[in-house]
Amino acid sequence: MSLTHRKSSQEIYYTIIVKLKLKTKMRKINLLLLVAFLSGISMQAQTFKNGDFETGNLSNWECWQKKENKIVTGDKVHGGNYAVEVKNGMFQNFNVKSDPNAEYTITAYTSYIWGEAPLLRLEYYNPATKKLEEITRVNLKKEKNKYLPTVLKFKTPEKGWVYRLTAVPGLGKGGVFLLDDITIEKK
Repeated sequence: MSLTHRKSSQEIYYTIIVKLKLKTKMRKINLLLLVAFLSGISMQAQTFKNGDFETGNLSNWECWQKKENKIVTGDKVHGGNYAVEVKNGMFQNFNVKSDPNAEYTITAYTSYIWGEAPLLRLEYYNPATKKLEEITRVNLKKEKNKYLPTVLKFKTPEKGWVYRLTAVPGLGKGGVFLLDDITIEKK
């Protein structure tokens, strides 16, 4: 009987050790998953304020002179319920807090309607010159009735600079395009 009890004690001891090791491994795995999840949040795409226009209005966006841009619905939308029809230049200022030379990608879904050289332009406020300076621009693809991703890539020159994304419907005689689902993602 003593032998059986002893074996049972060893089994219990072994079971306890295995369970403790398993719990420790699970805690480590859970901790790693939590860290990966939390660091992934900062790496995932963020939306601009009202970059999907799901407020049903142009809040957080400023128009150049005339306020001819309008919210559209139905088959004119890329995702969700609303998009904007850009007839007049509009922009949004935003701040990227990051290390110098961090790489970002802005993706906007655009659908060309008409116009000469419609584009998205990215500028930053340079505190040294106290002016907006262009970083990059990209012309929209002129495929009608089809949303396409329009991508701007850039590196941050310094911390705390204010950036401006501008939607320009066209140069010269103007133009019109649809804009929806704007995001920014750190690489």
